[in-house]
Amino acid sequence: MQFDETGNRSGKTLMLLPGTACDYQTNFGAVLDRLGEKYHLICVNYDGFDGSNLIFPDMITVTEKIGRYIKEEHGGILDGAIGSSLGSSFVGQLIQRELDRVTKPGGMIIVPTYVNREKTGETQGFVKAIDQAGADFKQQFTHTGYRAFLEHAGYRNIRTTLIEGRVPCSFAVIQKDNK
Repeated sequence: MQFDETGNRSGKTLMLLPGTACDYQTNFGAVLDRLGEKYHLICVNYDGFDGSNLIFPDMITVTEKIGRYIKEEHGGILDGAIGSSLGSSFVGQLIQRELDRVTKPGGMIIVPTYVNREKTGETQGFVKAIDQAGADFKQQFTHTGYRAFLEHAGYRNIRTTLIEGRVPCSFAVIQKDNK
């Protein structure tokens, strides 16, 4: 895996996790310079997309590598993380495991995910095609079902926004308490 640190080293630390089958340059290239003016960026490329001959192992292994990097290189704390598509799954994994450890008090985590227009749990259109390519989605949501899932997991300070499009996307912003 590759972790490139760039941007404003005195700014808040923000981790960028790219989507399926791409690198951070492809996913975040259009906003890197602008984000880097304000934030200290940690840009991640997964095994197989980092210029190495390695193969992407699995979600659990990659989540552990990300968590270990945060702990070893940043004392276990970030100000925030943004995940795009697959990257949001890693953010979700980190949230489930380590929200208190990887996010500072008052920090936020942005977790976008593709959602179904209707019927939580049923595979539809675009998701069906990605799943057949080997993505193996464990759970699918509608916009309201995604928010309910996060609330059920114990998160209180959640704002969600639905971005309509060919494939709707629900953005959740989880604000950690100021403790």
